[in-house]
Amino acid sequence: MGHYDEIRPYYDSEVNHVLNGLFTQDIIQKILLHFYPNANMDELIGKLSKISSINEFQSHIIQPLVKMTIDKSINNFTCKGIENLQKDKSYLFISNHRDIILDSALINMLLHTNGFGTTEIAIGSNLLIYPWIVDIVKLNRSFVVNRNVPIKEMYNYSLLLSSYIRYTLLEKRTSIWIAQREGRTKDGDDRTQPSLLKMLSISGDENIFDNISKLNIVPISISYEYEPCDIYKTKVAYFASQEQKYEKTKGDDIESMRLGIANQKGNVNITFCTPLIEGEELNILKKSGSINEGLKELAKIIDSQIHSNFNLNPNNYIASDLINDQNTYSQHYTEEEKEKFSDYVNKQINLLEIEDKVALKNIFLKIYENPLVNYLATKKITI
Repeated sequence: MGHYDEIRPYYDSEVNHVLNGLFTQDIIQKILLHFYPNANMDELIGKLSKISSINEFQSHIIQPLVKMTIDKSINNFTCKGIENLQKDKSYLFISNHRDIILDSALINMLLHTNGFGTTEIAIGSNLLIYPWIVDIVKLNRSFVVNRNVPIKEMYNYSLLLSSYIRYTLLEKRTSIWIAQREGRTKDGDDRTQPSLLKMLSISGDENIFDNISKLNIVPISISYEYEPCDIYKTKVAYFASQEQKYEKTKGDDIESMRLGIANQKGNVNITFCTPLIEGEELNILKKSGSINEGLKELAKIIDSQIHSNFNLNPNNYIASDLINDQNTYSQHYTEEEKEKFSDYVNKQINLLEIEDKVALKNIFLKIYENPLVNYLATKKITI
């Protein structure tokens, strides 16, 4: 196991020492005070300092904090498809990626409350900007995906990561959550990167498609009525449209995490799609003309499940009608809902000190329209 030390989560034997080190830091005490403003800090830390396992850390710290976030910022939190899962199996959950923290946190909340084990979480090294963040995510059963590997070392690192994922799923019998792409979807157009699937396939002793089939892939579709960081994504996309690279700072990532937790999200749905092992999809891949074509086809299969199971809200239909200056989908929303969303869009756009409000508004609305476009494409309907 030593060769996984670079990326693995903490062991139970490491939890208490790491946790008590965290409690001495002012930033951790401020975070606890934010969630527990009326608590006696010495008593709270004294109680939490006895935690000595990952399960206890998640049950006594993470899950209560996620529940508080749901209660404060989500109107209706719903789930579909969890009956597709078996509690004695481990799965590789591949989902669309909208929020840095909440995507995996909400999935694990659902698994926990329904009697399943929580997943290990793939997290990019670019987010581990402070030592205390490294400690928290590794205590929360996260493993690190290095985003800064030199090209000449990329294959060996990918093999290490692939091997760790396979080991976790097949030997530890622990499920894993990983995003369908590197970084969050900025424009609402959820697409799985074939390079992710290639990484998953390179470990194992069989052919590439049998290696993948043993991972028990389950796509997950996550939908937010209001994207927690929609205005930040709009800003980044605007600079890209002007062929200007937006240079992120440490403060940007911290602010994105904060907004993801604090901002109102309206209705949120998580749908566990049909496990790929139960269909003919992976057998079809073997008939592909090449490995790369087969992986692209697999990506499309995953995307189709995510798109077709996206829980559409009135905002998605309103965004499309606003972009196209029409009332094609007016049966899916009320005038009151349209006015409310339009006001929200204008308020968000005005937060940015960029003059071209027309371009900003179009980019912003696309974040909400693209899930509808993709959903209709799975039904063979065009806008």
